[in-house]
Amino acid sequence: MSSKSQDKGEPSEVTEPSNKNIRADETVPEQVLPVRDSRHYYEDGNVVFLIEKVLFKVHTSLISAQSEVLRSSLAVFKDGNGVQHEGTTDERQMTVRGVGADEFRNFLNMIYLPRSDGFYTMLETPQGLKHAFRFYLNVARVSQLFCMADSELWAVNRLKSFWIASGKTIVDLVVKTRQANKEFYFIPEALRFAGLTRDLSLRHDLRNLLQCYYTMPTPFPTPVALSKFRMLRKRQADPSMTGFWFLILLNYGYKEWHSGPFTRQDRVALFTAQVYLSIIPESLGNRAIAVAVRTGSAEKPPVIS
Repeated sequence: MSSKSQDKGEPSEVTEPSNKNIRADETVPEQVLPVRDSRHYYEDGNVVFLIEKVLFKVHTSLISAQSEVLRSSLAVFKDGNGVQHEGTTDERQMTVRGVGADEFRNFLNMIYLPRSDGFYTMLETPQGLKHAFRFYLNVARVSQLFCMADSELWAVNRLKSFWIASGKTIVDLVVKTRQANKEFYFIPEALRFAGLTRDLSLRHDLRNLLQCYYTMPTPFPTPVALSKFRMLRKRQADPSMTGFWFLILLNYGYKEWHSGPFTRQDRVALFTAQVYLSIIPESLGNRAIAVAVRTGSAEKPPVIS
């Protein structure tokens, strides 16, 4: 798989182990050794994946049954006789990038666990609410990355039903557990999938959840908002969330814009937007409108880069 950007909905990348040579005078950083996943490391499996320092040993016949992307990717690592050497041991594992270990674990839960397993029973309980939301979210995203349409549709439909039944409870849970400097654990996953899914109603629901999280009970601190806005603007991804962060910055007001994180260009764009959105009193007549036009702000919408 040749993707380098998960934000554009392309498949994740599977690569060979790195054998980079280290010079004699080079300091070797201390490495964290990979650990075997406690649930999805099957001794009779025939391929080993490394994801975020976690080893998964699984069966190619199961994980690639619905995915031509996985089948073709695994075929790349076979020799001329059709024998696969890479990914056969913990030391010669295949590295999968663009997918988190927790995401992949939930994806494997969907493949390996029967619907009668206690895992699914737990998801139906009030205590399993947040786990259920994350599970279906992870399955939907990974299935989309691996082009598994049936699995993605199943997970998306479950997410939508789940949201209709428990959406308010999820929002309340996310808002109540929000911490100033730490994102709720499935918020980044929700953000990624909101930009990928083709289901518009689910996309809107996920973005509503994100916007509640980032603004309730109060908006995130200025440096966080500015950082997220600049990141999305640079990637030119997810215009809706880019606009959301711009409005958060605009809402802080001009006194906040004079602080350290804002550049001169930032302030120009924010002040220009403020002019656009300000209601001009009728008592000022056409003179005020003419002044606004002469500033040039009426020619183009504001841009922050």
